[in-house]
Amino acid sequence: MKRKKMFLIPLLILLLLIVFLTAININNGEKKDFLNEIKPFRAAKTAIRIYDRCSDFPYENMEYINDEAYEFLKKEYAKIDFCAEFEKGNLEVYDYYREKFNRLLNNEVTFTVENPATGKEEEVYLNEFGHFCLYEEEDERDVFNLSQYEYYFFDIDGDSTPELCVRNRGDFIYIFKYCIDTDKYLLWYEIQNSYIDLNGTRKMIWEGDGLLQCVYELDENGEDICTLSFYWAGRYKGKIDQYEEIYMLGLPNYYNEEEQIELPEYIEKQGYYARWSGTYFFRVYEDQYLAVKKEFDAARDLSRYRLKEVTYTYEELFGEFN
Repeated sequence: MKRKKMFLIPLLILLLLIVFLTAININNGEKKDFLNEIKPFRAAKTAIRIYDRCSDFPYENMEYINDEAYEFLKKEYAKIDFCAEFEKGNLEVYDYYREKFNRLLNNEVTFTVENPATGKEEEVYLNEFGHFCLYEEEDERDVFNLSQYEYYFFDIDGDSTPELCVRNRGDFIYIFKYCIDTDKYLLWYEIQNSYIDLNGTRKMIWEGDGLLQCVYELDENGEDICTLSFYWAGRYKGKIDQYEEIYMLGLPNYYNEEEQIELPEYIEKQGYYARWSGTYFFRVYEDQYLAVKKEFDAARDLSRYRLKEVTYTYEELFGEFN
């Protein structure tokens, strides 16, 4: 009996080891599957340098692209319209639309929004939606105070009529559209990130940590058309006095597969692919980076100025209706 027990002990250990190794393999498989479930709008084809994020790139030994690849990128960037135009549309209808949007703000009418849980459209009042239905615990004051918000009023979708953008201290921007044909209101676009800002008609910009800047171009329905990315990183090369800056250009990404840029294999292999965004990044020299980025920087500076021209307080935009 004792010999049987002694025989069973190593057998039991062996079985536990098999279970343990199987669990490791399963976990590794799950992790791999999870990463593969990230489905960016551009998948890597022949890229051999694939990373989850830009921060995972091997900064210590990243290679510069050759002149031919740089010229290829320059031509693609030249096709992008960086113009930061906050179109006014038909000014003759502004008073009509101001009155309509004032009714929305004062909960006299509902607007259409998709319920993320069901995927179905619902009709809700503004004080029932998102940040508008929250309360400030500090002073028990209702957050739905129209005077505390910032308002942008311009033609953001390019249809010659104005839309209303409502922004709080930086947590959100809600963009509402009034459809005159149906006498309905809808949530045209929603921003829940303080790093994203308006950059003109059908344009958004993301510039969070100063390292990555992205431009988003939208269609008339607020759907993404194209994303363009610039990336910068700094690192010390072992010693405090050996510092280098790394500059990268992202290949423009088009959400429509038919519009995707055909990237030659010999250029694709010079890039570094970030899976989280499905973007190829290419290391370039500082002067090359600045030469390509100068139009973006000029447009961004201009957009900050032009945004102020369409920015209002509640009293400035709607005071006469109350």
